[in-house]
Parts: sequence; structure tokens; C-alpha cells
Amino acid sequence: VLPPVLSEGFQSHLLQGVHDGPCFFIGAVTIIKHPKQWYQRRVRGNYRRATQDCEKALKLNPGYLKAINRAIQCQLKLGKTDEVLEWCERGLTVDANNSELLSIKDTAVKKRMKDQRDERKRNVAERRKRDVERNLLDAIKERKLNIYLPEKEGSRDTRTLESVMACECGKVTLGKDKVLTWPVKLIYPEFQTSDLIKYFREEDCLADHLRV
Repeated sequence: VLPPVLSEGFQSHLLQGVHDGPCFFIGAVTIIKHPKQWYQRRVRGNYRRATQDCEKALKLNPGYLKAINRAIQCQLKLGKTDEVLEWCERGLTVDANNSELLSIKDTAVKKRMKDQRDERKRNVAERRKRDVERNLLDAIKERKLNIYLPEKEGSRDTRTLESVMACECGKVTLGKDKVLTWPVKLIYPEFQTSDLIKYFREEDCLADHLRV
């Protein structure tokens, strides 16, 4: 009598193995063993090793769709869209009309397109940010301004833009008209108070702001 684990997917293979000889029987039992290892490793979150177990099973039976489906589940957990598509194609060579594989493939294709679109947007945003930083740095150098960094007393470094472009008072910006705008903090020690001018254009006069 075949045990339940064998009767699920390998009864026909084992019965055929009686005619093909003991080597086939041993190979079929080994195929069943690897999915068990896959489940144990999947429970532990070891998806890479679980995928390797599926590969071992498929070496013995390349048409074993359950191992392919399990490998796809592992790659989905790992977030590897390209690998998911590769495994789907591998499964569709076995069963071209498998609805589950076709559905997973369609979802993975859409996700890959979205990921590629998001990556392009991130690259554009990073490139624009670098351009803004470079233009600001060039404007500061053109004006021969020295930036004193508070974390290093007495140091002068116009290349460190994190402290230049943003601080607790505001940030330095370069407008489209190529005019720098600075945050300016006015301190009145005798009155123990202060004023903050967030947008002080370099062409402005202090008196103009004080009158306001």
C-alpha cells in the first residue's frame, strides 16, 4: 500500500517504476523527499535553500510542476520578479495552458514594468537633485563664499551641502534667476529673543526686512 505522501503525486510514477527498475523507484522517492525539505526550510524563511531543493527534485523529474510552483513561491517571498518569470517559463514548457502559472506570470510582468518605471523615476529625481546641488555649489564658489560648518569649528568646506542646503532655520536655495536665498536669524541678546527671516535674497538689504 502506498503511503499518503506518495499517493498525492507519484503513484503513477512509482507504478511505472516497477517496470523500469529499482533506480527509477529510488529516484521517485528522492523527489518526494526534497519537497519535504522545501517545506521545512520555507517555514524557517530559508527560501534560497528551499529553491535549491526544488532544483534537486527537478533534476530527477524535470516535469514535476509542484516543485516549480514551490520554487515560484520562494522567489515571490524574496521579491525576485525576474526569477519568478524564469520559473514560470520553465513551468509553461511543461504545461503551456496552466492557468495558475499564466496568472502569476501576468502579475509578475506587470510588477516588473512598474518596478522599471519606478526605477526610472528615482534615477530622474536623483539626477535632478545632483544638478541642484552642483548648481548651488557653483554659485557659492562664484561668490567666493566660505561656509563654516558647526560640527567642525573653524573648518571651511563649501563641498558639504547638507549643512548648507538645510538647517534648523531653513535652507539655502538658488532661484531660476540665479539669485541665492538664505535663512537669516537675528539674535537680540539684551532682550533674550530672536527673529528668523527664512527667505533673505542676497540682493535684499537688512533694513528692508527690519522695516517689515
